[in-house]
Amino acid sequence: MLRLWVSATDYANEISVIDEILKRMAESYRRMRNTVRFLLGNMHGFDPGRDAVKPVEMLALDRWALARTRELQSDIVDAYRQYAFHVIYQKVHNFLASWISAASTWTC
Repeated sequence: MLRLWVSATDYANEISVIDEILKRMAESYRRMRNTVRFLLGNMHGFDPGRDAVKPVEMLALDRWALARTRELQSDIVDAYRQYAFHVIYQKVHNFLASWISAASTWTC
Protein backbone atom coordinates (compact mmCIF):
# COMPACT_ATOMS: atom_id res chain seq x y z
CA MET A 1 0.00 0.00 0.00
CA LEU A 2 2.85 2.37 0.70
CA ARG A 3 4.19 2.06 -2.84
CA LEU A 4 0.75 2.74 -4.28
CA TRP A 5 0.29 5.70 -1.93
CA VAL A 6 3.68 7.11 -2.95
CA SER A 7 2.91 6.71 -6.65
CA ALA A 8 -0.52 8.34 -6.17
CA THR A 9 0.86 11.32 -4.26
CA ASP A 10 1.81 14.57 -5.95
CA TYR A 11 5.28 15.05 -4.50
CA ALA A 12 5.38 18.69 -5.69
CA ASN A 13 3.04 19.55 -2.80
CA GLU A 14 3.08 18.79 0.88
CA ILE A 15 2.66 15.08 1.58
CA SER A 16 0.72 13.67 4.49
CA VAL A 17 0.02 10.13 5.52
CA ILE A 18 -2.63 9.04 7.97
CA ASP A 19 -4.43 5.75 8.53
CA GLU A 20 -7.50 6.97 6.61
CA ILE A 21 -5.43 7.70 3.50
CA LEU A 22 -3.82 4.25 3.64
CA LYS A 23 -7.25 2.61 4.10
CA ARG A 24 -8.53 4.42 0.99
CA MET A 25 -5.44 3.30 -0.92
CA ALA A 26 -6.03 -0.29 0.18
CA GLU A 27 -9.64 -0.11 -1.04
CA SER A 28 -8.50 1.46 -4.32
CA TYR A 29 -5.90 -1.28 -4.76
CA ARG A 30 -8.49 -4.01 -4.15
CA ARG A 31 -10.88 -2.50 -6.69
CA MET A 32 -8.21 -2.18 -9.35
CA ARG A 33 -6.84 -5.68 -8.66
CA ASN A 34 -10.29 -7.27 -8.80
CA THR A 35 -11.16 -5.51 -12.05
CA VAL A 36 -7.91 -6.64 -13.68
CA ARG A 37 -8.41 -10.19 -12.36
CA PHE A 38 -11.90 -10.21 -13.91
CA LEU A 39 -10.53 -9.01 -17.24
CA LEU A 40 -7.71 -11.55 -17.23
CA GLY A 41 -10.14 -14.30 -16.28
CA ASN A 42 -12.16 -13.50 -19.37
CA MET A 43 -9.03 -13.84 -21.49
CA HIS A 44 -8.46 -17.46 -20.45
CA GLY A 45 -7.97 -19.58 -23.54
CA PHE A 46 -7.67 -16.58 -25.87
CA ASP A 47 -5.28 -17.24 -28.74
CA PRO A 48 -4.58 -14.07 -30.77
CA GLY A 49 -3.74 -16.09 -33.86
CA ARG A 50 -7.05 -17.91 -33.72
CA ASP A 51 -9.40 -15.53 -31.90
CA ALA A 52 -8.32 -11.99 -32.90
CA VAL A 53 -10.88 -9.90 -34.76
CA LYS A 54 -10.02 -7.15 -37.21
CA PRO A 55 -11.12 -3.69 -36.03
CA VAL A 56 -13.56 -3.29 -38.94
CA GLU A 57 -15.30 -6.50 -37.82
CA MET A 58 -15.56 -5.44 -34.18
CA LEU A 59 -18.66 -4.16 -32.49
CA ALA A 60 -18.77 -0.41 -31.97
CA LEU A 61 -18.37 -0.96 -28.22
CA ASP A 62 -15.18 -2.96 -28.77
CA ARG A 63 -13.73 -0.27 -31.04
CA TRP A 64 -14.62 2.34 -28.41
CA ALA A 65 -12.88 0.30 -25.68
CA LEU A 66 -9.74 -0.03 -27.82
CA ALA A 67 -9.75 3.71 -28.54
CA ARG A 68 -10.09 4.51 -24.81
CA THR A 69 -7.26 2.08 -24.02
CA ARG A 70 -4.99 3.64 -26.67
CA GLU A 71 -5.76 7.09 -25.25
CA LEU A 72 -4.95 5.85 -21.73
CA GLN A 73 -1.67 4.34 -22.93
CA SER A 74 -0.67 7.61 -24.58
CA ASP A 75 -1.52 9.58 -21.43
CA ILE A 76 0.48 7.17 -19.28
CA VAL A 77 3.55 7.36 -21.53
CA ASP A 78 3.37 11.18 -21.42
CA ALA A 79 3.05 11.15 -17.63
CA TYR A 80 6.07 8.85 -17.29
CA ARG A 81 8.10 11.21 -19.46
CA GLN A 82 7.15 14.08 -17.14
CA TYR A 83 7.73 12.02 -13.96
CA ALA A 84 4.11 12.69 -13.03
CA PHE A 85 3.52 9.33 -11.35
CA HIS A 86 0.43 10.54 -9.50
CA VAL A 87 -1.19 11.26 -12.88
CA ILE A 88 -0.55 7.65 -13.93
CA TYR A 89 -2.30 6.37 -10.82
CA GLN A 90 -5.23 8.76 -11.34
CA LYS A 91 -5.65 7.85 -15.01
CA VAL A 92 -5.43 4.08 -14.45
CA HIS A 93 -7.72 4.20 -11.41
CA ASN A 94 -10.28 6.35 -13.23
CA PHE A 95 -10.16 4.12 -16.30
CA LEU A 96 -10.68 0.94 -14.29
CA ALA A 97 -13.21 2.31 -11.80
CA SER A 98 -15.21 4.64 -14.02
CA TRP A 99 -15.12 2.89 -17.37
CA ILE A 100 -14.24 -0.78 -17.13
CA SER A 101 -15.72 -1.76 -13.78
CA ALA A 102 -18.76 0.46 -14.30
CA ALA A 103 -19.38 -0.99 -17.77
CA SER A 104 -20.45 -4.26 -16.16
CA THR A 105 -23.49 -2.44 -14.72
CA TRP A 106 -24.58 -0.85 -18.01
CA THR A 107 -27.78 -2.08 -19.58
CA CYS A 108 -28.55 -2.10 -23.26
